[in-house]
Amino acid sequence: MIVKKREISRKILALEAILRRLPESHHKRQIIERDLSKYNSGYQGEKALNYYLSFIDENKYQIFHNLRLRNGEYFFQIDTLILTTSFALLIEVKNMSGKLVFEPEFNQLIRSIDEKEEGFPNPLLQIKRQQIQFEKWLDRHRYIPMPIEILVINSHSGSILKGNKFISKYVCKIDRVLEKIQELEKRYTTDILNVKEIRKIGNLLLKKDTPPNTLSLLKKYSISPSNIITGVQCPQCNEFPMVYNRRKWQCSKCRTISKDAHIKALQDYFNLFKNTISNTEFRQFLHIDSIFSASKLLNSLKLEKHGERKGRIYSPTKDFLQ
Repeated sequence: MIVKKREISRKILALEAILRRLPESHHKRQIIERDLSKYNSGYQGEKALNYYLSFIDENKYQIFHNLRLRNGEYFFQIDTLILTTSFALLIEVKNMSGKLVFEPEFNQLIRSIDEKEEGFPNPLLQIKRQQIQFEKWLDRHRYIPMPIEILVINSHSGSILKGNKFISKYVCKIDRVLEKIQELEKRYTTDILNVKEIRKIGNLLLKKDTPPNTLSLLKKYSISPSNIITGVQCPQCNEFPMVYNRRKWQCSKCRTISKDAHIKALQDYFNLFKNTISNTEFRQFLHIDSIFSASKLLNSLKLEKHGERKGRIYSPTKDFLQ
């Protein structure tokens, strides 16, 4: 069964927020648009895997998507983890077009499109590092060592994969993922852990999963917070800012009226600036004059509340940011 479902990453949400609120003339827009396109492509590739995994026996497998775990002072990320009583499988998903040549001598991936070649890090090295990290993570939490297999899949239907026999053992196109899992089932027939132990590991994985921090993205792209447009964006014409009056938002340009346009603005704030917000900060960012109106809006949302009265601050629940 799917224990942790696949969700759009906060990095994608944060980049979308930056583009929403960055002036059209800003010189960093093109770089951010390129990076967002790359992350979206990867996310679409990961979502394509869901279809194929829906065919496996949900009573035999626990499936976790987008795990980010800590080993000491460092984090490592797993696109998809499949746990069984006899083995674990780490899957790294790529969504790359063109002819992909896995070059073992220099450990690189070469992509050819329209007679142009481009080099990429070898994803096999990446997933082998994840394998080592996950082995250490299990050992750190005192679990019995179990076989940990790896698989790199490419979800782009028009791609061509080239490599030697060793490469083909660990790399395939997405339509062969079920075949690869069946091969592992035949190889590992002895239970290492029982169902109760697997469930215990699953609960710990969920507890230790740590979403990436997106609050440093503005710094990464050298964007000053003062460059970010504040206010509530009109959902119809994308104009800033909407005006709040009598429990509704109205666009000064197209006259669109909305009762919940503030939700997207608050999500943008949490993804770009801080994991908490006060009534004062809420009013400043959303351009609201009334303390009472701001308080009613904040308390109507599914936010965690800390403190009392003037000292109260609000933080997002995981569901609020999706």
